[in-house]
Amino acid sequence: MLKNRIISTLKFFDLQDYPLTLLELRQFLLADVESLKSQLNENFELAGKPSQLSGAQVETSAILNCLDEELAGEVGCDKGFYYLTGRQKLVKTRLNNYLYGIKREKIISRFLPALRHFPFVRGVAIGGSQAMGLQKPTSDIDLMLFVEHAYLWIIRPILVIYFQILGIRRHGRFIADRICLNHYLTSWQEVQSGKDLYNAMEYLRLRPVVFAQTVNEFRLHNLPWINIFSPNFYQQPGQNEPASRLQIFFEKCLRNRFFSFLSDVLQKWQLKRARRGNYVIVNSDELSFHSLERKRLLLGTYFKNPSGCNSRILAQIPKKFFRLT
Repeated sequence: MLKNRIISTLKFFDLQDYPLTLLELRQFLLADVESLKSQLNENFELAGKPSQLSGAQVETSAILNCLDEELAGEVGCDKGFYYLTGRQKLVKTRLNNYLYGIKREKIISRFLPALRHFPFVRGVAIGGSQAMGLQKPTSDIDLMLFVEHAYLWIIRPILVIYFQILGIRRHGRFIADRICLNHYLTSWQEVQSGKDLYNAMEYLRLRPVVFAQTVNEFRLHNLPWINIFSPNFYQQPGQNEPASRLQIFFEKCLRNRFFSFLSDVLQKWQLKRARRGNYVIVNSDELSFHSLERKRLLLGTYFKNPSGCNSRILAQIPKKFFRLT
């Protein structure tokens, strides 16, 4: 029933203190939650071979009619943002978030385009709070980086050194307005793990900044399972962006036996330093430093108690889960 799906969608984003525009509500409209729960395992991930719950597209006009006629007493609207009744303050919060992110947008436009010249970088996207509109004064800038598989362990320290020299790399207590290199992918095919609602929304809201076609291709490969959660979202393939001459030159210099050997050495060294646990994922295709505890708490709160609560529950998580290794 469309009414229940709209309410469920608004509740999921209400947990993150985030009101939605009409376009966002259409794009991220969730499938029926009760039917969806039957396909999830104990970690709230899709289990086995999931079946499409609601393949039909819901038009914007149908959503708007439902909001006006059936949900007039349950959903409010202010300045073009929709929210659950009694949560109007989220509109001001979201507008303030944009102001907090302006400084970071200047950093993004100034320093990130240069990454197209770095060897073995195949795509760069903004994720996390900056992409989702959840910026705060203390927020950083999360990057998802797509890199060539064989050279992940070489390009990672190069990127760390680059942003460290610029003085904008997140480390230790230096967090606000800094670049957080917390997610690397060496394959942009369909992911094999982490197929949950949290990651689905993270992937849908990625904002490409370098080699956008790679980021779009990644979403296209993952749409079959993402559409289980959000059937309305679709992704058009992007246009190819040619590699720069500088990138081609660097790669020619680095494709040799010595750098293959160096890559193996750096891999062993970095793996020893990477502490696996509740917020580290290391496998052949992915290197990720994220708070799994935060994700599980959000999903647990949402699926076990769809009536929801606001983000104060998320604030109860120990701060250690928000630190990078």
